[in-house]
Amino acid sequence: MPTALDITIVETLALLDGDFAEFAAGIAHDQYAIWLGAGVSLGKLPGLEGVAGEVLEHLRIRIDSTNAACKFRRSLDRILNLILSPEDWKEIDYAKSATDWKIFGRIKKNLTGAYSRMLDQHPQGELPDYLVWDAVKVVERYGDPSITPGPEHFGLAALIAEGVASDVASANWDALIEKAIVAIAGSPVGLLQVRILPEDVRDSSARARFYKFHGCAVLGGEDEARYRERIVGRASQIHGWADKAENKVIAGKLLDLAISKSTLMLGLSAQDTNIQNIFVVAQQSLPASFPTHPPAVVLSENSVGADQLSLLQNFYKTDYVAKSEEIEKSALLRAYSRSLLPALWLHVVCSKLETFLEGSASGLTADGEVSVAIGVENLA
Repeated sequence: MPTALDITIVETLALLDGDFAEFAAGIAHDQYAIWLGAGVSLGKLPGLEGVAGEVLEHLRIRIDSTNAACKFRRSLDRILNLILSPEDWKEIDYAKSATDWKIFGRIKKNLTGAYSRMLDQHPQGELPDYLVWDAVKVVERYGDPSITPGPEHFGLAALIAEGVASDVASANWDALIEKAIVAIAGSPVGLLQVRILPEDVRDSSARARFYKFHGCAVLGGEDEARYRERIVGRASQIHGWADKAENKVIAGKLLDLAISKSTLMLGLSAQDTNIQNIFVVAQQSLPASFPTHPPAVVLSENSVGADQLSLLQNFYKTDYVAKSEEIEKSALLRAYSRSLLPALWLHVVCSKLETFLEGSASGLTADGEVSVAIGVENLA
């Protein structure tokens, strides 16, 4: 069986016609809220390992070796102490580039599981978001106008244009979905409304609502006064996020999505506590019994991760122990967003054409209708 990493669009379509046919039909009827994480943009932007690498080297090159109390050294020490053992410290030499450390790859990988705590270890005297704003350079890197959308972004934009992805929530800082919308529709006006600030929810004129609950790098660059503080990445921002006054409106909307719609997770590890808590509260408000129709949770992954497992356990709390294997099988769609989203768009287009033909090809026999439907699928 191909892995999710290398599965093609054609192979993904076979999954949508087979074991995940009910899920595909649910997408076609706009029954899913689509949740996006960093994995969706990995082909275009640095993921969490890239973020970790940038932070480490940014701090390292600013260390004043003559100052034992150097704030950049202390910041870097605190970050590495999150994940290093005493034995590991023997491999660290601040006089050398971080890329030359023997265990640099392992350090970056381990920091992905502690990225929000890493971003909280700002140098003393600097602003709390220093590592996001100055080390990661969130506006420059994630708001780079030269970066173009990929197949996954165009796939989602097409689903939005088709009217079957009316609710999207993203933990990403980039604006590649918005760029894809502009590329295929000319303008997002009437089609996609980005929601970041509480007052954004008052406008419901667009076909789709895009909740960027961790903020937007492009808007942060365009209007720093309003949007800088909305760029979320630090543990101190994420912990208790939904209970903070400035987040209550958007958090309430996300909770409603988790309750009222099924969930498709794309490139989202679900490790952040603000995401976890939304689904915990949703399960408490409206418990799900397995099976649900369509499947309550679908994960675009090659395997169920620890945090995603916790999400499934919360969704199917009373049934998980007895039906864990069935639940995980129903949730795990082994196709990443790069192939899944374009495949879903093709599936939706075919479904619409087939429905149209059912009502307009009255002179055809039953066999003829089947032949036309097969032709439509082959054309796609």
